[in-house]
Amino acid sequence: MTTNLESGGPKAAPGRIAWIDFAKGIGIILVVLGHALRGLRSSRILGGEHEAAFRFVDAWIYSFHMPLFFLISGLFANRESGRDSGRFARDKLATIAYPYFVWSTLQTLAQAASGGYANHKTSPLDLVGMLVTPIMQFWFLYALFLIALGFHLLRRLGFGPAGSLAILAAFWAAQTRTPLTSWIPLRDAINYGVYYALGAVLSQYKAPDRLERTPAIILTLIAGLGFGAITAWTATGRALNPWLIPVLATSGILASAALAVLLSRLAGFDFVRVLGVHSLEIYVAHTIASAGVRFGLQKLARTNDPALHLALGTLVGLIAPVILAVLCRRFGAEFLFRLPRRASRPASADRPSPGQA
Repeated sequence: MTTNLESGGPKAAPGRIAWIDFAKGIGIILVVLGHALRGLRSSRILGGEHEAAFRFVDAWIYSFHMPLFFLISGLFANRESGRDSGRFARDKLATIAYPYFVWSTLQTLAQAASGGYANHKTSPLDLVGMLVTPIMQFWFLYALFLIALGFHLLRRLGFGPAGSLAILAAFWAAQTRTPLTSWIPLRDAINYGVYYALGAVLSQYKAPDRLERTPAIILTLIAGLGFGAITAWTATGRALNPWLIPVLATSGILASAALAVLLSRLAGFDFVRVLGVHSLEIYVAHTIASAGVRFGLQKLARTNDPALHLALGTLVGLIAPVILAVLCRRFGAEFLFRLPRRASRPASADRPSPGQA
């Protein structure tokens, strides 16, 4: 296959926005890598001699990878603004709340059954509180659900994307001065809602289409400057001022989007798109897969080699959920990830992020 950085390379399936799939792929790789690193540190496979490297990589990843997913989700918020509120709520329950409850339950039961080998001690009783307190990485789905409902309410009240962004930004600014709530899910929604609304504003002005047509030299410059800014700040080891957090996050988002467009024009990177297409499945299932690898290497292979643990844990955490998703589709068991719909209709061709329909 020929490669053309200016006009495009491998094409996504009809109806999908190729670079968004690639951006989700970049984001989900960082999610799995970040969780694998933290798992190795919690289990003390990463010792004190690795602490400086861990802190650098961890801070680099967490400066932007979750804001990236919220913004991508927001790119598709405007098309839902005209929906009847009842239908909208049912859709979010089916595509966000449903996998939240299913996989929070499965992961908690798996951890409880591990007999103390898991890094986080859990029991089935923890499931009682998941209506109020999200379990581990599933905080994202909880926050996304609250943000989507809040944004939809603002649109129904007559606020446009820009007005909604202004309101959510005001809440965020107020919270940086004085915490508005002690309820962690709502606090997360306030912290990340601005990225979701920003995605809606960018979508209104056709930013995804314009980015797709941007020359490769400009995309390379954006990616280099964005990732360079994050690397330079992270290398200082200083904590971010709250007002600088969105600046650094936006730098990472722009850099990731530019890199995604570049990858979508190159041959040989379709695997990143595949990971993006299955970002929901990877997000909810990767922790179980990565923990299984860690258990196998420690208890069966009797090795604590950090590099081997990190490589295999990340690789299996990415691939195993995709295989599971393909098998579920093959054998009609997609209910493991999404609530079955009464009327059959094509799956959303441009599902923007884990949990967003």
